Amino acid sequence: QVDVGEKTLQTVTSLVPYYSEEELMGKTVVVLCNLQKAKMRGETSECMLLCAETDDGSESVLLTPERMMPAGVRVV
Repeated sequence: QVDVGEKTLQTVTSLVPYYSEEELMGKTVVVLCNLQKAKMRGETSECMLLCAETDDGSESVLLTPERMMPAGVRVV
C-alpha cells in the first residue's frame, strides 16, 4: 500500500531481491499514479514505484525525494 495523499493505492513490485518488506515500510518514494491498473502475480497494481537499475539488473534503488515532501505532491 502506498499513501499518495488523497488516497492509498496498492502496488505490486519486483523489488523483492533488493528490499525487504521492513525496508519499504514508511519509506518516502517517488510513484507514478497516472497509469492504468494492471494485474501482476494475481494482484492489482494501481501505481508504480520508480527506481534506477543497473544494465545487468544486479542493483536496483528506489528514487526518493531529496527533502521531505507531503504525500501526493506532483512529479514535474
